[in-house]
Amino acid sequence: MENGLEVFKEALRKHPVWYVSLIGLDKKAKLYPLREVYEVNGAFYWPLKKSERRYGDLSISKTVQLGIAEEDVFYCLSGTPVFTEENDILKQCVKEEDLTPWIAFTLDKAVLTVSDGEKETEYSVARAEGALYGITIKKDPELRDRIRKRIEERAQLSAENTEMQKVLDGALLYLAQTAKELWPRMNILPLEMALLYETYDEREAYVKIAAGKIGNVTLDKVEDITYYLSEDFWR
Repeated sequence: MENGLEVFKEALRKHPVWYVSLIGLDKKAKLYPLREVYEVNGAFYWPLKKSERRYGDLSISKTVQLGIAEEDVFYCLSGTPVFTEENDILKQCVKEEDLTPWIAFTLDKAVLTVSDGEKETEYSVARAEGALYGITIKKDPELRDRIRKRIEERAQLSAENTEMQKVLDGALLYLAQTAKELWPRMNILPLEMALLYETYDEREAYVKIAAGKIGNVTLDKVEDITYYLSEDFWR
């Protein structure tokens, strides 16, 4: 699928209010307006109050659809809602001092479908563990081989369990997961086995840190990989 992050951004610019359809807590179909959306570190977040019924309905949904119509064109964004109460994110979404009542969600592994009545086009607006992230790796054997080499080097490295190493590992794993989507035969298991994270949740937290900072980059030359996996970049 073609990456459709820019297609989504343009549709969002023209139509800031989208509607989410889902099956609610009462097992009935629901349709809610989403009037505010904010781009934070390359991801899009919709803020909600935890006391709202729509939050309760969204929180039990494995998949939701956000849609808007434009004359003869219909946009449908589908994905898995992922919630956060991180202050750094909420501060950019909510104009209140007390953030306790608030939560925000983004969509994981989102797909945008654009239909004009005659044809449907699907766009990926997510990569790997990212949420509405648009990282792009050029399909170039040289880039593939460089990522593979970095995976092999990390698998053989006896790294110290430091904060910087965890950040670098999260960035490499994020790139490796994205590369595996492009080249399915790429083996990233040696990297996963070499990681220093104590739990799966800790691993995913560092992957999301990486996605938040490099989520919209384009890798089209081998020097990009060196740059985005360097300590200088992550300091």
